[in-house]
Amino acid sequence: MALALLKDKNRVFWTMTMWADQRSMKHYITSGSHRKAMPRLADWADEASVVHWHQDHTERPDWPEAARRMRAEGRPLKLRHPGPRHADLGFLEPWTTADTWFEKFPAD
Repeated sequence: MALALLKDKNRVFWTMTMWADQRSMKHYITSGSHRKAMPRLADWADEASVVHWHQDHTERPDWPEAARRMRAEGRPLKLRHPGPRHADLGFLEPWTTADTWFEKFPAD
């Protein structure tokens, strides 16, 4: 498993995780810090979406590819105060000058 974090302009954050299998991913999203934080996202964000795909290699996609897949295959999350671009996934392209990539991040 691995995690990428991109701190974009204007307090926009992108995250990308890669998992060896679906079971591990589901365990992570239903436990620990992720489970505690996600209900709060509805109050914190005006844009939030998720996409999930399988690939045959372990190379991390770049941020433009992740944004392309988000628009093509993703879905917006339910938010209490969505912005005007939220429902149609009309978010701005990621500003990709500085990201952080963590290999095998610690589990909760």
